[in-house]
Amino acid sequence: MKKNLKLLLPVLALPAVLLAGCGETSSSVSVEPEEVTVYFGLGSAASYADKAATDTAGAYVQTDLDVAAVLFDEDGKVIDVNLDVMQVKAVSTAAEVTTLSTKLFIDEAEGDIASKWELGALYAMSGASPISKEWYEQADAYENWAVGKTVAEITDTAILTDYHGGKALTDGATVGVTVTVDGFMAVITEAWENKIEVVVEDAADLKVGVAMNNSHAALQDDVAVGGAILDAEDKVVASKFDVYQIPYAVAVNSTDETLFDVTVNTTSKKQVDATNLEIKSKHDLGAEYAMSGASPISKEWFEQADAFAAYVVGKTAEEIADPETLVDYHGGKALEDGATVGTTMTIDAFLKLYAEVDVVANDDAR
Repeated sequence: MKKNLKLLLPVLALPAVLLAGCGETSSSVSVEPEEVTVYFGLGSAASYADKAATDTAGAYVQTDLDVAAVLFDEDGKVIDVNLDVMQVKAVSTAAEVTTLSTKLFIDEAEGDIASKWELGALYAMSGASPISKEWYEQADAYENWAVGKTVAEITDTAILTDYHGGKALTDGATVGVTVTVDGFMAVITEAWENKIEVVVEDAADLKVGVAMNNSHAALQDDVAVGGAILDAEDKVVASKFDVYQIPYAVAVNSTDETLFDVTVNTTSKKQVDATNLEIKSKHDLGAEYAMSGASPISKEWFEQADAFAAYVVGKTAEEIADPETLVDYHGGKALEDGATVGTTMTIDAFLKLYAEVDVVANDDAR
């Protein structure tokens, strides 16, 4: 359900009634609402794990990507938050080729995997849940529980207990959340650490949206994550997006040459942190991603991403994707005035993110 924005909004000045002496009329003075400072943050993380081969299938690798789009008040308390998780499971039946094996796809042709929120009841966790709740129901309960709390309160070790190799809420059954919450805590914390300050006249109509989409190639998955706060007219007030590139290596199984094993390619791949079994995003890599040398405007990926995020402020998802502003480029779409905006790379995945953010932000169930 939608989080209660009224909980943390500043008190707005009401008309003041000036009482005059006997026989005099009263007058009303309208006072403009005061500007208020809020913060938007996007947090995300990607971790991977190898899964052993069986008698009939080679080893595979699964990457779990967590994301949080969060609206904080000026005291750092959560006003609204949307969480999501995507599980990317890569398998192989041929040399140097991977395929996706997961519960459901939104678009198999493009390899766009349904997130846990998008799967809804099809994720089918309630049967194994001690409180008979699906993942999306527990995520929603956690989001509502987090409203009104700071990051310090959300991550307070006194309210956590060891569970299934991670941390869960000690009062999870009461809250409605018995799943481990390590991922939730991490991405909400990162959202606060990377927050964007915004001054608005009316915070009551702000809406939060989050989005994820995936594209699959033979030896790589690209997962784009993003979030935004929208105003009453669905125009972007603040936003951020990021991309994770998951590189794969395929090898013949050591005991059965008809099977193929898939792992994350840790050889010379800057984004892979093999020690911690994590994938770094393009924002995480920063200048280390080293795109400026090949860029016609000599800008790194993170610089172009930040420029695009600045460009979309004040625009709706429809205006951002206006075909009149786009041009074919490198097999995708780029901004026609990209050099002026500061973004000459293809933006197809970003357009999908903002379209999905708009849907999620206006979904009363989120």
